[in-house]
Amino acid sequence: MTAYLKYAGDRSKEPLIRELVRKGDEAIVMSDRVFRELAKDDPEFQWQWSRDTYEHDMATLRKQAEAGDEDALLEVYKSEIREELRENRIRSRNEGLAEGREEGLAEGREEGRTEEKAAMARAMREKGIDTAVIAEISGLTEEQIQNL
Repeated sequence: MTAYLKYAGDRSKEPLIRELVRKGDEAIVMSDRVFRELAKDDPEFQWQWSRDTYEHDMATLRKQAEAGDEDALLEVYKSEIREELRENRIRSRNEGLAEGREEGLAEGREEGRTEEKAAMARAMREKGIDTAVIAEISGLTEEQIQNL
């Protein structure tokens, strides 16, 4: 019981907790039930609990498949394919986010350069510098300079 209370909630000790609960000490089983009830609203806990349950179920199916259970083998294959598809979706999403972020940064840098050129051209125009000279220095067209 002491080990359960010491490590309950510590994700790195989850295998030990599962083993203690599996052994069936009534106080541990009851404590585990209470702990899970209290933590049920924690999304991270729920995700980890779901993941642990999935891994346990998959380990059970793999053992059954190794023993020759064709239905279990089929479930293992289907689950592995679903997991790979899920990972590919996540990877694609993350790549898309990174690409979008990079495009946004590049666009922002370009906008900043354009604004800087416009501010420089405005200042030169206010100093009475010829529009053709401003265009040559800034890279803006004479029409863009006139519109500032």
